[in-house]
Amino acid sequence: VRLELVEGTGTVAPGVDVVESTDAEVARVVELVLEHARTRPHESLGVVTLGRRHADLVRAAVRLALAQAPELADVLERDAPEPLLVKAVDDAQGDTRDAVVLSVGFGRTPHGRVLHRFGPLAEAGGERRLAVAVTRARRRMTVVASFGPDDLDPERLSARGPRLLRELL
Repeated sequence: VRLELVEGTGTVAPGVDVVESTDAEVARVVELVLEHARTRPHESLGVVTLGRRHADLVRAAVRLALAQAPELADVLERDAPEPLLVKAVDDAQGDTRDAVVLSVGFGRTPHGRVLHRFGPLAEAGGERRLAVAVTRARRRMTVVASFGPDDLDPERLSARGPRLLRELL
């Protein structure tokens, strides 16, 4: 398990009280997907995100990058017994890959603050979502986040899911 911290911020989406994704995190995940295809073409790869909106943004960015590198798309998608998957954690149950990039998605505001709101991860059962996310990898997992454990105040984490996310980070 390896942690990759990125410098990035995002905006609070209308009607939502959380930063669901950052461009910097999406970009780093795309870089990791391409790097995997170049250096470990014999291993399967999955990307699991902690939110659906973030999964959609990562999926679109990966598709765009692979359209510009069809030789890598062949390695990850068409020629692979286990094609590349990019899924939100709620859709990843039962899917495993040799390597997994776990992209947290939740991020800092443009002012640099972590809001301590983690969508479904903070709901009842959020700890099960995180458990699913961290058990999708057979060999290796890279966690990508725009904040580290020291950025999360344990006193403000009342639900098990966010507390366990802090421990993972």
